[in-house]
Amino acid sequence: MSSKDVQKFFDEKASAWEENIPLISVTRAKEVINSLDLGGVKHILDVGCGTGILWEPLLQNTRKDTRIFAIDISLRMLLFARNRLSPRITLLQADALHLPFPDGYFQWLFCYNTFPHFEDPALVLSEFARVMTPAGRVLIFHSKSKEEIDAFHKAVGSTVKDHALPTKECMANISKASGLEIQRLHEGHPGYLFLAEKTC
Repeated sequence: MSSKDVQKFFDEKASAWEENIPLISVTRAKEVINSLDLGGVKHILDVGCGTGILWEPLLQNTRKDTRIFAIDISLRMLLFARNRLSPRITLLQADALHLPFPDGYFQWLFCYNTFPHFEDPALVLSEFARVMTPAGRVLIFHSKSKEEIDAFHKAVGSTVKDHALPTKECMANISKASGLEIQRLHEGHPGYLFLAEKTC
């Protein structure tokens, strides 16, 4: 698997992506974000934003001067995401392995229904940590459990057939190496959730 393979896969899926988003994905996104205190946050990063499923709850739960930066490797996804754009959102095509942002810029980073598609999760998590402020938080979450996600990708086949979430042990190891301290890691129902804080 390479970043180019992933980009091609999602470019091809983009035109029908919006109509195929399950209700559970929208509901899960709102429930998780509505549970957070984002009132004092200045800069948020949405990694693997797709067509912008997180933006409505993010805009509703942040101040009017909060800036949201959203990236995706698929240019086609970003083209469809423009339908949800707000003046507070900046869209960029970028690879999570090489985030086009300075060190220590974001207070929160969100990665929803995306993490299994990264070629090197250890390097991606390290890059996440790099752009976070001290005590900044990284939230990786999904609308289904790890077991369900891994099985779904196998069933889809093609480029994503081997795309799986890392094990708890793996996430613990790469988080520590990246300078992130895990606050919560849940693999089961109602959905996978990894929350970590930058320690340095």
